[in-house]
Amino acid sequence: MREYIIEFGRAIPYEGDPTISAMHVRDGKILRTGHRDLAESAERNGIPYIDRRESVALPGFVDSHLHFDMYAARRSQNSVDCGYPRCKSIDEILQTLSEAEPHRGWIIGHANLFLDQKIADHRLPDRRDLDRVSQTTPIILHCGGHISVLNSAAIALIPEQVFDAGLAGLWGAPRVERDENGELNGRFAEITGHLPIPEPTREEHAAALVEEGRKYLARGVTTIGEMTESRLSLELLEELTADDRLKLRVRSMLVARAIAPEEQVIAMAAEDAERSRSAAQFAISGVKMFSDGGYSSRNAATLTEYLATEAVRPHDRGRINLSYGELRRLIGLAREQDVQLAIHANGARAQKEVLNAIIDSGDPFLHRRIRIEHLGNFVPELSMLDDIKRSNAIPVMNPGFLYVFIGDFVPVVLGDVARTGRMPTRTILDDGIVPVFASDGSHVNPLFNCGVAVRRQGFWGDAIEPWESISLAEALPLHGIEAAKALSLDQTLGSLTAGKEADFILYEEDPLTCAGDLAELVPNEVYMHGDVVHQR
Repeated sequence: MREYIIEFGRAIPYEGDPTISAMHVRDGKILRTGHRDLAESAERNGIPYIDRRESVALPGFVDSHLHFDMYAARRSQNSVDCGYPRCKSIDEILQTLSEAEPHRGWIIGHANLFLDQKIADHRLPDRRDLDRVSQTTPIILHCGGHISVLNSAAIALIPEQVFDAGLAGLWGAPRVERDENGELNGRFAEITGHLPIPEPTREEHAAALVEEGRKYLARGVTTIGEMTESRLSLELLEELTADDRLKLRVRSMLVARAIAPEEQVIAMAAEDAERSRSAAQFAISGVKMFSDGGYSSRNAATLTEYLATEAVRPHDRGRINLSYGELRRLIGLAREQDVQLAIHANGARAQKEVLNAIIDSGDPFLHRRIRIEHLGNFVPELSMLDDIKRSNAIPVMNPGFLYVFIGDFVPVVLGDVARTGRMPTRTILDDGIVPVFASDGSHVNPLFNCGVAVRRQGFWGDAIEPWESISLAEALPLHGIEAAKALSLDQTLGSLTAGKEADFILYEEDPLTCAGDLAELVPNEVYMHGDVVHQR
């Protein structure tokens, strides 16, 4: 039996007594919380005492929307960083790719969302550019999660069905761009899952997942909601957490159509429902589906047209990936089996479709709440807030995206209509809606994401609708207890209260009064189940 009393300078517990300064931990759980008298009782009762009075304690962060496996794969595939600011022009991107070590016959690069708005050329590379590196070795340059650039050799490997305009995609419906002569220009949206890109070996992938996990622990993230896209990843995540090589607590949201059709993944999640609500290190917690694509690929389903200079086709408003009828059917199926859905919806047209489908599928307050990923990131019509409340949906917001692309670059593709409603967090909270904060992998650091919600700074340093700022005290629980609720784990963790898992982090400096760059503040120690899993 592992037991101790730990005393710290102060705590930010999120729930319960906000003045606690000590915790009694036994068998990995918080037995009770208290103050100096609790710490003084340790010696009297023969309980080991840990003095951390120079530290500030917070619950372990919860990141409920990650593509953890995708970032690990970059490492195990020898993927080369072609993003800004490492590469500031197409010529620099091509030079980097030409120096890359191929991965089993492919050259794989990755770059930022809206790379075309960041590099000097103000456009993405195209097929002809990548052909300058090689016309025989397949090359793919991932520009965020939704759009990629391929050279001629890679294009030749695309399955024919991708060119079918009616094909339902994995991450939104595939889109193919052509030049003024009708020829493929090498830019494709939502097709990565259809390509025969060589997978890393099981051993390579396992090592990369373990290394990726260390990055999250170093920033105080103890629990993740992973959007799992392959059966190999599913197996490895369970295996690595079971043998304690991966210290994180993992909840897998199975990506429909990537792992299996919707009906099958819903059944798989239903089988693991009991474990998913426990403190188990690994469990399947639900199903992820895509109702549209991304803004960077001009595939988010919007209410207004993309600007003519940015659209893939005339009068373009993106594409719906799941129809209203299909959403109704899948919502019904998930409710029958008490499975949580996480539905990706970037554009307001897709969001309205999802909200209406939830509302029209029966009283949403009598069923498991449905997560809508990215709901609240951009709200062009504030009337949508009423529908969010009626739907009882959980808005999973990504404050880091305000910096990464929403603040500066969504207006580039949609025009002035997108200069208001960008991450209106203050308005959302004041309207009685409590969202969840998640990184979606844009930044490992929850303090960075929370800091963006406070500072409201765009990619180029400008203030973005600063009246929508919230305080750090309001932001932190959205990456803690509220994020735990999004994974149905709020009865188990997410706050420093008696009966919950002893998952907590200790900072040398109080985040609420940090005088320097909040994003540079890192934990001295990270605890899970009462044990130290990371030390600075």
